[in-house]
Amino acid sequence: MRSLISFGRRSLATLPLLLLLAGCQQLPPPEINILTSEPILFVYAEYFNAHNNSLHVNVRYDDDPIKFLNSPGEAPDIIIQPDPAGTFQTGLFHRIPVTQDRNTYPQLINQFKYFSKETMLPLAFSLPAIVWHGDRPGNDLPLTIGLKQLGELHTGEEIGGQFRYLGFSPTWNKAMPLWYLHASGLQMAFTREGVPAWDSKQLETAAMQLRDWSSEHIGEPGLLQKFDETYLYAPYYALLREDRIGYYPVNLGTHLALPPYLRRELDFAWFGSNGRVPVISILYAAIPKQSKHRKLAAEFLQWLIHPENQQQLMEFTISQELEIFGFFGRLSSSININEQIIPRMHPELTGKAPVASRLIFPPPLPHYWRELEQDVIAPFLQDVILQKVNPDNSNLESRIKLWLSQQESG
Repeated sequence: MRSLISFGRRSLATLPLLLLLAGCQQLPPPEINILTSEPILFVYAEYFNAHNNSLHVNVRYDDDPIKFLNSPGEAPDIIIQPDPAGTFQTGLFHRIPVTQDRNTYPQLINQFKYFSKETMLPLAFSLPAIVWHGDRPGNDLPLTIGLKQLGELHTGEEIGGQFRYLGFSPTWNKAMPLWYLHASGLQMAFTREGVPAWDSKQLETAAMQLRDWSSEHIGEPGLLQKFDETYLYAPYYALLREDRIGYYPVNLGTHLALPPYLRRELDFAWFGSNGRVPVISILYAAIPKQSKHRKLAAEFLQWLIHPENQQQLMEFTISQELEIFGFFGRLSSSININEQIIPRMHPELTGKAPVASRLIFPPPLPHYWRELEQDVIAPFLQDVILQKVNPDNSNLESRIKLWLSQQESG
């Protein structure tokens, strides 16, 4: 009995120590959930989680994250995607209490503060470019070239009623006519759900200019279509090297994500008009109203937009031998990152960083904008260039209304 009592006393004596040790065990950090259309975020989250003990980030992929609104289950704490909502939809999100870096593009600061009412945080953006082989004229071109310069550079070699070589066509990249519209100053926007808010005359004029350029420099649409069917099954970098085409329109982020050996000997300039370059799309982060951890979500976004952290993420990506350009496959919202850091990783950008004052940023657009561009607006412009339809804005608006009604019924 004495030994039992003695054992019990020793156990009671050590109980405070055991409780203290138990209290010292590290609790798991709180977690936030991010839904994104950007696969590279899985890599960024891996880096963040390995270097931060105060917060754990979980990532899930969805091609269109904002559609979580129509899905059962718990809402994400953050969504990251291009154009999650238009300016008329900012009520879907919480205000994001972050401080943007002083070297953020002024246009993006204004977008965040005024257009989105601090609910959609710009992270990165894409720019259009014209790519050519180093043997082609181009070294003396300005940093930005447009249709006028491409017309001066364009030549075509026609034999037996068919082109064997063609300098350039705005139809080779279906997005390129849209780039031209933006470069011409046309603001493609929606003031409310499903209602286009752009200048119809301006759209018709720009579309007609594309058709006239093609007619003047290429000729009959049938010649172009025959050339495309014969040769454009090959990737553009091969066609440039084989001297089958002269100049090709491309999203520069896509081009610089190619392995170095594929883009060797290729050069580029930004595509634009009068020295101004249209931003193709903007990648945003937003905190849904249904988020249960909005403070933690804001803390992560503050970390994500810090230039030093962006540099570390890009360096980590390179160390993993992943073929992706820049920050999220795009240029950063930070001027310093684009002018100083990214050119070290992609020497092709040395001396070619876009001038902030020359960029044309679009307003926030509805989440369905990318599909609408792909399914309706781009095909309409292609039809205009190929002389299948007239550049009538009412025709385009009818197509848009039909497409939107089909989305609702589908």
